[in-house]
Amino acid sequence: MSAPALRARIEAAGYGRLMVLRDVEIHVSEGEVVALLGANGAGKTTLLRAISGLVRMRGTVDLGSASVTPKSPERMARLGVGHVPQGRGTFPNLTVHENLVAGAAARRGRLDLKADIERWTTVFPRLAERMQQNAGQLSGGEQQMLAVARALMGRPRVLLLDEPSLGLAPAVVHELFDKLAELNRDLGTAMLVVEQNATAALRVAHRGVVLEAGRVALAGAADELRDDQRVRQAYLGL
Repeated sequence: MSAPALRARIEAAGYGRLMVLRDVEIHVSEGEVVALLGANGAGKTTLLRAISGLVRMRGTVDLGSASVTPKSPERMARLGVGHVPQGRGTFPNLTVHENLVAGAAARRGRLDLKADIERWTTVFPRLAERMQQNAGQLSGGEQQMLAVARALMGRPRVLLLDEPSLGLAPAVVHELFDKLAELNRDLGTAMLVVEQNATAALRVAHRGVVLEAGRVALAGAADELRDDQRVRQAYLGL
């Protein structure tokens, strides 16, 4: 893999006086998909929120060659961090089209907005059929695809996805992860994916990182983690 699209060095991050993460370092290379695994409460969501400027943290985030301190989600979005939060986070009372336009709000310049909408509705064709429907009227799978497309409207350098399979039927999960793999393969989109469904995540990932109690416990190639007995027992149900 090439140089990192993202490197986070987090000394501490959390909520109020509660520090959930301590001494965590993680990187995602250009064109790489990294699966972030761990039990509930391990700090996976907090890690994504720290990178996006949504929680208090001490440390730095490198985006390419630029080192920044996350101070707000708006700033991090402008710098190239796209974040698909847990629970999708679409605007239910806005149409699909309006959600997509909102996704471009933080990027520099508004040129090619129409072309980008056409691009992502081609990748997710069901969105093209529902452009004038409110997001709240979509199925769970369609809402998740809209959330991904909306994040991509910001032209991110790296895409953070928090539990994209949550609440979705198995067939929809498979379709969604196929789309993520397609985006990575065809466009080289770098991704950091938090996922309880370790089987789905490791199927499309190049590498995996396991968090335990706010620290990195294990990291390696996706194939190696699939074969690791600890991972198989704890996360793959094998």
